Amino acid sequence: MAKACVSCGTEMDDDDRFCASCGTEQPLIAPPAVVTNAAAVTAVAPAAAPTCPQCGTPITADMRFCESCGARLSVVASPTVAESAGSQANTGMPVGATQAMPMFAAAGAGAATAAAAPAATQFSTTPVAAKGPTPADKKNGEVPPMIPAVVPPVIPPVLPPSAIGAFATYPGGSGSNQDTNTQKQSDASRRRIIAVVCALLVLLAVGLGVWWFALHGSGSNNGAKRNASQTQQNATAQSNGSSKSPSNAAKACTSAPDLSLESVDHSNATLIATFSAQSNCTKKDAQFAQPGVTVTIKDGGDVVASAVYDFSHSPISFSGGTSTVKLAFTTMQYWRPYDAIRTSNTDVTVQTHGTPNGTVAPSDSGALGGANIDDAQIESNAQSALNWQLDNDADAANQFYSTTTTQLSSKKKDLQAEGKTWQYRDIMEQFLQMRIAHPKAILIWASKYSYYTARGFDANFYVILSGESFGSDDEAKGWCSANGLTADNCMPVQLS
Repeated sequence: MAKACVSCGTEMDDDDRFCASCGTEQPLIAPPAVVTNAAAVTAVAPAAAPTCPQCGTPITADMRFCESCGARLSVVASPTVAESAGSQANTGMPVGATQAMPMFAAAGAGAATAAAAPAATQFSTTPVAAKGPTPADKKNGEVPPMIPAVVPPVIPPVLPPSAIGAFATYPGGSGSNQDTNTQKQSDASRRRIIAVVCALLVLLAVGLGVWWFALHGSGSNNGAKRNASQTQQNATAQSNGSSKSPSNAAKACTSAPDLSLESVDHSNATLIATFSAQSNCTKKDAQFAQPGVTVTIKDGGDVVASAVYDFSHSPISFSGGTSTVKLAFTTMQYWRPYDAIRTSNTDVTVQTHGTPNGTVAPSDSGALGGANIDDAQIESNAQSALNWQLDNDADAANQFYSTTTTQLSSKKKDLQAEGKTWQYRDIMEQFLQMRIAHPKAILIWASKYSYYTARGFDANFYVILSGESFGSDDEAKGWCSANGLTADNCMPVQLS
């Protein structure tokens, strides 16, 4: 029988160990043991043939590699013809050819031996070349049967590593089992991981359920109790008016309230104004909590105080639509002495969306502090206030034509003194501060009085007088000393 090379597919004999075309070694499995029946087998000597220079195995001219040892064949001799042309004619086979046929008993053997020949027929591992009848046979007039080459049993080919599956291990043949075990272990690991993840998800769901249950209560009765308690707390906070922020969005109010000035006072040089507030919101118990709210006080059409307040942190809480508000104004935020503001003649405006100028003044005496308005507005308000003050104090100044008083300050716009350039707001601020320290202080324009013009000096100054009356200059100087004032900033004057 013939087989194919496991590498290139070339047809070859079953007992060839190496391919004659590519030289690949063929898988070999030992054939069963050969039992020789001397009575049935007549040895036939193989025909002479070229041999492998490496191992001595017979080879043919078309072989490139030895079939036994796999050695590369570079020079191959021509085969020796063992039989004559007459023999070939008798046998009908080419010179050197071998044929795989069943082996029969030789002629002349006993009947018993011939009958047992098929059962006793065995196979040799080495093919034997067919041989024609000998001259002796021809002489006797008998032609014995051909004794064919013994063919080994068919052995299934073993696949090379390239034909084995991608996960096989070669050699050894255990790769498939190992991969199967590895796959099983991987599947088991994945199942364990999935189980752990599922358990964690279940625990998380249970935890969330417990949290939700604890947060929302175990029943409608508990929820009703909490709602009733919350309602009671809201009602208490509204009645006390102590809440610092809106209790809920429904109570928030963005409409500015109406304010009316009830009274004015001072804390040192800070003006404290108390207002009554009327809500403009639909809900009478709403809260006004807006930032950037400009509150302006006008007296007789003149702005006497103005600042920007942030009610988002200190909202106005209304009860029945009314409330009381206290606001503080610094000396840069009001421009008339506190006791000169006539509450019955004032108008108060409240505007939202104001822009604070600088930092917010701190609260003072329970009154909410605010930030300055625009600098240009401050300067304009201060100039108007100085003019108003001059007119207001003119009658009080007339008494000092013949009576001695003391001068505390003289300033004018753009004067370089005391480390700064004086502006109207600085002059007005100084007057307000001295007015607090000396309640009788008045403001005059120096050029109106001969005391200042007679000396030939520039008399365009705002002059602050203490408003105190003295019988002599020495008495006036004594007052200056008693108030901690030096001769540089306190001197006796008489306006005539």
